[in-house]
Amino acid sequence: MYRVAFGLNQHQTCHLAACVREEFRGGACRLKLGLRLRNEGKSVQVEPAIDQRYVLGHTHETMALPAAKYMPDVMTAGLIHAIASWQMPDGSWPSLIERPPMEYSTFSHTALSIRALTLYAPEGRRTEIDDKIRRARSWLLTAKPASAEEQAMRIMGWAWSKASPKEIEAAIKPWIALQNKQDGGWSQLPHLDSDPYATGMTLYALFQAGVSTKSDVYRKGIVFLLRNQYEDGSWFVKSRSFPTQPHFESGYPFGYNQWISSAGACRATLAIIATM
Repeated sequence: MYRVAFGLNQHQTCHLAACVREEFRGGACRLKLGLRLRNEGKSVQVEPAIDQRYVLGHTHETMALPAAKYMPDVMTAGLIHAIASWQMPDGSWPSLIERPPMEYSTFSHTALSIRALTLYAPEGRRTEIDDKIRRARSWLLTAKPASAEEQAMRIMGWAWSKASPKEIEAAIKPWIALQNKQDGGWSQLPHLDSDPYATGMTLYALFQAGVSTKSDVYRKGIVFLLRNQYEDGSWFVKSRSFPTQPHFESGYPFGYNQWISSAGACRATLAIIATM
């Protein structure tokens, strides 16, 4: 198995953290209140600081901040306030976007919201936030996943919300059983072939849930990822999302399929790094 040293570019992560802060330059105090001001000519419009449709993006941003060693402040308190406020009565966070596999599932929104809340919850709201996490965990316990994305997010949501080992093991077993016996990977949907997105996501979820990276199931998944990696280091994943914007080049290969391929590469890389 490969052994490569991965370094974290601290300068770049700090720059990304600054970009997150710049995104909310309307004012941290207004962010905390959930409002910002938008200038339109001579008039000033008041609008939501964070659009609920993009809760998934803001959970990703919140999750990235610790890599830059970003300390809790008014901005993170505002992000947590907004994310927490979008929880539904049943404990879930709704998905208002239809771009599978990354941006369509209530499982993804719920699990990543849980993670964001665990990272930057203000101390003064700890009891309230803990209750929100508990209700989200209860939703995940009864909801029925229908794809690799949902299975992996459900497992990670349980792990991040500190579900019992017995509950986590019960969630993992049936998904491990669906590992492709021939190639060692997982598919996004039952009728599709194994791919790096579903496999990388599944392996990383298993790692988060405490499955050993030396286990047979994990090692077989890694072999699948390494076997399907291109010479330039990329991975190919076929898009199954309906286009929502004009296509443009990002610099990643595979043309029309480059965006989900890039996401698949990120998940595959996380799974591989976990073995080191």
